[in-house]
Order: sequence, then C-alpha cells, then structure tokens
Amino acid sequence: MTTDLSSVLAAAHQDLAGLLHEVETSPASPEHRRQLADHMITELVAHAVAEEQHLYPAVREYLPDGERIVKARLTEHAETEQTMTELQNMSPADAQFELLLSKLTTETRRHIEDTETVLLPGLQKACPAADRREIGAKLLHTKQIAPGRPHPAAADRKSGDLILDPGVCLVEKVRNALA
Repeated sequence: MTTDLSSVLAAAHQDLAGLLHEVETSPASPEHRRQLADHMITELVAHAVAEEQHLYPAVREYLPDGERIVKARLTEHAETEQTMTELQNMSPADAQFELLLSKLTTETRRHIEDTETVLLPGLQKACPAADRREIGAKLLHTKQIAPGRPHPAAADRKSGDLILDPGVCLVEKVRNALA
C-alpha cells in the first residue's frame, strides 16, 4: 500500500463517500439510522484528528496562504464536531435527527471536495515526495489510534478554541478515549 499523501487521502475520502452514500440511501429504521450515524461519527472524528495533527502542519509549511487555509478548516472542523455532538446526543426518533444527519453529510462532502481541489493539488506541487509519503504514513497511523467520538465538551467550545490551539482538541480527544 502506498503512503503518498494524495493516495492516502483519496482512499479515506472514497471510504467516507461510500459511507455517505449508505447514509443517504439506507432503510429508515431508527435503529439502523443510529448505527449509521454512529459509524459516520467514528470515521469523521478519526479523520479530523489525523488531519489536524499531520496534514494541516504541512499546509501551513508548504502553501503560501497556509495559515489562513488551516484556520478556515479548523473552524469547519469545530462546526462539524458540534453537529456530530448534537447528533450523537439525539434520539433517531427525534424529527431533528435526519436534518442533522443531512447537515453532516453536506459538511463532509464539502470537506472532501475542498481537500481534493485546494489542498492536495497545492501540496502535490509544493511538498517534496518524501514528505508526502511521511505525512501519508502518519495519517494512516493516527487514524487507527484516534478516538471515535467527539469530545463531550465540543458543544461548549467555540471554534476559535481550535484555531488558537488545535493540539488541545487532540489531547482532549485522546485523554477522553483513554479514560
């Protein structure tokens, strides 16, 4: 398996797209919808943790407007984490459940599109191949060990908290997962 950053993210995004398709086309039993939502949350949290720790430092380093891009992405992560927390704390029988699940799929599709059209082409040009392979390997490893649910305090945090210190988010998630 190749660890090139583009290949790793393309595979991760393909997996997420398959999951989104399943969420959008699956039977409507509340129990099954809950399982799909939980699975999607698990995958998205692991994906976000890996990006925050390994992809975004490379974006800052190699892309000319990297700091602005990362701040915008971290704000999006915080908003998505808020959506996941609300969804996780909601019964699938609640009328808002499907609206939040739809919002989460829309946010995820936008994230995938942005990563593949903005970040990856820029990094492909600016980042040395050896660094791209190293980042890809780190993404794979981090995704395997990342916690699978948003931090319980996510609803209380403002998106600026992640912008000011994205490492805090990971530390909280790992600490929570170990507890």
